[in-house]
Amino acid sequence: MKIRRPELTLAPLIDCVFLLLLFFALATTLAKEQGMPIEKPMAKAGIPLSKEYFIITITKDEEVFLGREKATLDRVRGEIIKELALYPKLSVIITSDKAVSCGRLVEILDLCKECGIKDLSLATIPKLK
Repeated sequence: MKIRRPELTLAPLIDCVFLLLLFFALATTLAKEQGMPIEKPMAKAGIPLSKEYFIITITKDEEVFLGREKATLDRVRGEIIKELALYPKLSVIITSDKAVSCGRLVEILDLCKECGIKDLSLATIPKLK
């Protein structure tokens, strides 16, 4: 009598891997940018975000927002000082609509410098080639 060697069937294993892949693809939520909807200007160069950053948004109506809440310049100053105490290397990212006047933008930049922010950035979208 001839002894049959056991066979290794890969089809069930491939099915399980495919189902796991499908599960994770469907269960994953992609992070969306939070804040006010604005049209950012384009730029050729950019840098990635660090963990210690603070975002200020300026709408085309020149209103200032922290997250989704409208804020006065005094409130922005207070929040920056509070965050700067927690993160000494705090980066401030200003996201502004491309229609915002330079005067309003300079006002926010000056406020950040007065608070002691050394790392200021303007958020843009990549320019298409």
